[in-house]
Amino acid sequence: MVNELKAARVHTPLANGGSRAVAAIEALWAEIRRHHPDVPTVVVTTGPARSAKLAQHTPRRYGTAGELFVSAQAFADGAALLVAVLHEAAHALNHARGTRDTSSTGGRYHSARFAEAAHELGFEVPRRPATGTGYAAISLPESTTARYAFALALLDFAATPEISGLDGWGDGGESPEGLFGDEQVERVVTPARAGKRLKVGCRCTPPRTMWVTPGMWELGGIMCQVCGGDFAPIE
Repeated sequence: MVNELKAARVHTPLANGGSRAVAAIEALWAEIRRHHPDVPTVVVTTGPARSAKLAQHTPRRYGTAGELFVSAQAFADGAALLVAVLHEAAHALNHARGTRDTSSTGGRYHSARFAEAAHELGFEVPRRPATGTGYAAISLPESTTARYAFALALLDFAATPEISGLDGWGDGGESPEGLFGDEQVERVVTPARAGKRLKVGCRCTPPRTMWVTPGMWELGGIMCQVCGGDFAPIE
């Protein structure tokens, strides 16, 4: 079974390699399961878009393991991809519990059972269902976005081919090279990339630091779950 799961992975060229993209999604899914252990494990694959969806969970695609497919195009917007993956995690959670949460007509209508699972995973859900789609129009509050701030940084890195100054990445100052295996990370500064990253750190001793994009920083505060303090820009 292990060899079958390895063979099932689709590594699509994306930035510095699809393997990095898959690793970022695997790290995000592991973080989701750390907060919600009932969410089942999945095999992460990526490739050209199969549909308009950024991500798609398919139960029992590989024996007892489900598949989480993420389109290569989805990595252009890490925040939207976070929402899409958490959305699929809600479906995966319901499937693991034997709960059906969509209609039989293409799965467009999301029932109250889906809303319950989405709320459990940190979404804000509509008060009333919409005609045709039910409770599908969920949204992610700042508190949940902050919970997955480090995973968001990984998603952003996975889609970025040229990055400079990546020392002090994540816990204990490890670099993306350590997180993504032996892959070499290009440290090239170009006018298009210069000044596009903000280094932030928490109140831990030594501080945990990471690089974020201005867009991700503007989503709201990022809290360290070790010291309980907010990350702040480091000069």
